[in-house]
Amino acid sequence: MFGSNAGIWRVMVSLATIPGIVLWFGMYAMPESPRWYATKGKFGEVLQVLQKIRTKAQAEAEAKEIEKKAKIDLAAAEEQASFKDFKKDWIIQIVITGGMLGIIQQFAGINSIMYYGTQVLQSSGFGANAALIANVANGIFSCLGAIIGMYTVDKLGRKPLELLGLIFCGISLIAVGLIKTFAANASWTPVTIMILILIYIIIDQGTIGPVTWLINSEIFPSRYRGLGTGITIFTLWFANFIVGLLFPVLLASIGLANVFYLFAAFCLFGAWFVSVRVPETKGVELEEIETYFRAKYDHSFKGESKIK
Repeated sequence: MFGSNAGIWRVMVSLATIPGIVLWFGMYAMPESPRWYATKGKFGEVLQVLQKIRTKAQAEAEAKEIEKKAKIDLAAAEEQASFKDFKKDWIIQIVITGGMLGIIQQFAGINSIMYYGTQVLQSSGFGANAALIANVANGIFSCLGAIIGMYTVDKLGRKPLELLGLIFCGISLIAVGLIKTFAANASWTPVTIMILILIYIIIDQGTIGPVTWLINSEIFPSRYRGLGTGITIFTLWFANFIVGLLFPVLLASIGLANVFYLFAAFCLFGAWFVSVRVPETKGVELEEIETYFRAKYDHSFKGESKIK
C-alpha cells in the first residue's frame, strides 16, 4: 500500500515492538515454576502455583512429590548445575535428544518457507506481486496451525503428534517436489503448490513447531533444565541460521523440487528418530522422565522407568 514511501520499513519494524511490549508486561503476572520455588525452599508458593493449573487433589499430590525431591536435593547441598555435570552419559543423551529435535524442526524446512515464501511462490509460477499477496496466507495458516496444536497436544500426546506432523509434512513436501518435477509448466501448478504449502504450514505449526519446544522443556530434570534447555535451544536457532543462510543458495543451484525433497528426507529421518529416541512426556512428572533417561543410559543406576 505504501511502497512509494522509502521509509515505510520503519513503521513495519516499529509495529513489531507492540507484541514485545505486551509480553514484557505480561511476564510480570507469570509465576515461577513450582520446581524452581521448591529448589529455593519456598514450598508454600509451590502449592499456590499448582492450584492454578491443577485440581486441588492433583495439586496437593504433585506438591508433595516436588517437595520430597527438592528436600533431598537441598539436604545434599547440591551446587548449581554447570557444564561439568553434562559429562554424565545420561545427561548428554538428553542434550542430544533435545538438540536433534531442534535440528529436525528447522531442517524440516518451515522457516525457509516463512522467510522466503515470496521466492518459493515465484519459483512455483506466481508473478512477483501475486507472490507477495499470496504470502500473507502463510502467516494466517501458521496462526491457525498453532491454535489447532494448542487443543490437540494434551489429547493426542507429544510423541504421536510429533510423529504425525513429521510424516505428513514429509508427504506434503514430496508432493510439491513431484508436481514441480513432472508438471512444472501446467496451468494448475502454481495454485496447487500454494495449497500444498499451506497444508504443510498448518500441519507443521500444529505439530512439530509447538511440540518440539514443549518436549525440550519437559525432558530435563529441574536442576539441569536451565542450562540444558539453553544448549538445545541454541542448537535449534543455529540450525535455523544454517537453513536460512543456505536456502536461497540451494533454491538457485538445485531448484525448488530438490530442496523440498531434501526437507522431506529430514522429516522422515526425524520420524524415525522420534520413534526410537523420544519418550512420551504427556502427564509424566519430571522426576519420572529423569528416571527414564537414567535407566536407559546410566549403567550405575538401579531404578526402573515406568515409561515405555
